[in-house]
Amino acid sequence: MLTLFHHPMFATCRFVRLAFGEYGEELALIEEKPWTRRKEFLALNPAGTLPILLAEGDVPIVGATVISEYLDETRGVLKRDKRLFAEDPMQRAEIRRLIDWYLNKAESEVTRHLVRERVLKPVMPETAGGGSPDSGAIRAARANIRQHM
Repeated sequence: MLTLFHHPMFATCRFVRLAFGEYGEELALIEEKPWTRRKEFLALNPAGTLPILLAEGDVPIVGATVISEYLDETRGVLKRDKRLFAEDPMQRAEIRRLIDWYLNKAESEVTRHLVRERVLKPVMPETAGGGSPDSGAIRAARANIRQHM
């Protein structure tokens, strides 16, 4: 079984879990708090980012886009009619553009701020960036949300 190091509130991790769910693939989930910078976690990915998929042979595959393409190349080719990435190169390019928009632009302008300020900061130690929510960041994220819906 494949193992996914993730945080339930990170958009990149939710994207990967949804992609695996579309294929009916089960994952062993390990919740990671990257701000703790665990030695074992950093050994898998020195950048300290999520998600990380441990694939066959416990080889770490790092990043939502890389993991989704790995999933498509190893599972999707067997499910032609339910494949997440289209066969046509132009359609695949458009799918990649939309994924990039979601994982980068919407994440950096909306999701990251809302989740960090409302969910993560209250439970993080101050040394790791925790503390009181920044109402300015929350207002900015709320103002940006319309263009991403």
